[in-house]
Amino acid sequence: MSGQKSPEDSVQTIRLMTRLNGIAVIAWQGGEALTLIGGAGLGAGYLASGIGFGVWLVTLILWVWIVIFARQRWKLDVLGDATARQVFIRTGRTTLPVLVVCIVIGGSVTMLTAVSGEIILRISIAAIAGTALLSAAASDRALRPATAAQ
Repeated sequence: MSGQKSPEDSVQTIRLMTRLNGIAVIAWQGGEALTLIGGAGLGAGYLASGIGFGVWLVTLILWVWIVIFARQRWKLDVLGDATARQVFIRTGRTTLPVLVVCIVIGGSVTMLTAVSGEIILRISIAAIAGTALLSAAASDRALRPATAAQ
């Protein structure tokens, strides 16, 4: 963690890991859906799923490590401060409509067509988790001024 010379560097790295984590979840679950569809998408699905899972796991481990580092070195609480609570509220407000749309459309498609519910579930997980993580990173950037991290 020698590259982090200020609390702002830690916050920027946490935001980057959150964005990468969101993109990785989308790739991972989207790849899983492609493997369930089969056919020509099978190889691409396995590739996207494997890469997405690998990136997700690495970014999750780095995210936890950086949060612990920021808490110990800078006394920076990026998960429990007032800004974090506002970020969680904004993320929930952004993610709730996506959740409702995924439930309604996924349930309708599953009941009215022969599409497997597992495929719809994978696509819904990708949409909901990806939206939540990307929204959290964007909300944190909008709500946490650069000087507040110091």
